[in-house]
Amino acid sequence: MKKTLVAVAVLLPFLFMLMACPGKQEKPDVVSSNNATPWMVPVEVADTPNATENDYYNFGWQTFIALNWPASLSYRGKPDSSLALGAKDATGNMYPAVWETWKEQYDIFLANAINPGPWNWMLQNNAAPVKVLRMFSKNDSNRVFDAFNQATGEPLIDQDSQFVRYEVRTNESEYTYYLNNKYYNADSQINAVANNRFVGFPKGNDSLSKSLPAWAQFGATEIKASWKVFKPNTPATILERYFHRSAILIDQYGNKGAPVEVGLVGLHILRLTPTTGSSWYWASFEQVDNLELQPQYGGTLPPSPTFNTNPVKLYGDSGYSYKPASITFGKPLPPAIPVGVCSPPFLQSNPQLDSINKLYTQSVKGTPFQYYQMIGTVNPPGKGGSSYTNVDSRNKYPSVTVNTSWLANSTMETYMIPSGVQLANNNCITCHISGYPQMPANTPTPYSGNYQIFTFLPRLAQSSSMKKVMPVDFVLVRGKK
Repeated sequence: MKKTLVAVAVLLPFLFMLMACPGKQEKPDVVSSNNATPWMVPVEVADTPNATENDYYNFGWQTFIALNWPASLSYRGKPDSSLALGAKDATGNMYPAVWETWKEQYDIFLANAINPGPWNWMLQNNAAPVKVLRMFSKNDSNRVFDAFNQATGEPLIDQDSQFVRYEVRTNESEYTYYLNNKYYNADSQINAVANNRFVGFPKGNDSLSKSLPAWAQFGATEIKASWKVFKPNTPATILERYFHRSAILIDQYGNKGAPVEVGLVGLHILRLTPTTGSSWYWASFEQVDNLELQPQYGGTLPPSPTFNTNPVKLYGDSGYSYKPASITFGKPLPPAIPVGVCSPPFLQSNPQLDSINKLYTQSVKGTPFQYYQMIGTVNPPGKGGSSYTNVDSRNKYPSVTVNTSWLANSTMETYMIPSGVQLANNNCITCHISGYPQMPANTPTPYSGNYQIFTFLPRLAQSSSMKKVMPVDFVLVRGKK
């Protein structure tokens, strides 16, 4: 642990220098695993196969910084190394982050399993994309697709009586995988499984990944983001504590609203690397004011936490004050009564992670990202660390061993937060242990490790042979084709 911390401490001044004095940098032909250029996503965690938990924490922060780097406006997912982290344009607006230019699930899984087209399709050069937020909850199945991180379906309402909004995005590696194998079509998935030819996701050291531009050569990656909607005339002292953007919100009737300012409150990263295939890798981040005032981060604090009252309240073993009713397309919203969320114990009891968070938030000081913290990771057990085996209660899916029994993001898994007696068994794998492609009903031993992919996105694919399909018209909202 000490060796890793020293290495990070040596690297961080260089990292800060690059952010403070961003000049044009020569991009390497092959992505380096040591992340010497902070805008490049590392392919693999350091010190494999002997990675420690600190190595996995560093890997998550390196990925977080690279994915939040200002994006080039000429190619999806390309970082602009001439800009500093958190840079603003001439009008004072923040540049889109790299991950914000990735494809949404609505861009991949189309009605009648239509080919979704090239990666850069519909990208307008030298024009920042307009952010459109459609999702009210993580399982808004009445109108939009299930998110990759399965949840209970209820929305979250902050202390300003604003509904939290969500989005799911996929990187070029995973998108190309769907495109090349035609897995945007449920029929292709089913046929591949039936003929024992299902292709696994790219890990970053494979021919698919190496065929992509240097900045995109890391393995399949999915992002889930949660956004707070700011009230009009929110003071700049509060806005500057967030990575914030102008966005258009789609309401429960499918109508577009006027642009509003939104701030990132949660970011969940799901990655596949050459050595994490047994569980994938998960890193979850939150804005520091989500649950309770944290004066150690400095600056002008908001009058109360975004998802809790001040002073902090506890809500028993549930971790939340109540569950709002699920949102149904075409029906009125439930009452906008704020949901109180308490800080789960694990956010207050990990000195090792606290040290890593402190190092990285200092390295990005002067940017909104100094007000974000990693709340934890899920990964193969690190050397010298603990391990926990997830066992499906129905004995249907193969068990998976990871580093921890708990991880829940308060903005995305509010009603699954492991608080009190629930702390024993609740992490990303608890749900994702059941992530499988679509397959024939008569598949021999269907729930085997051969098909356990830990993501639910392929389930969203429709069939080109179906007579009746779920309507998908969200691209029309954005592009007005």
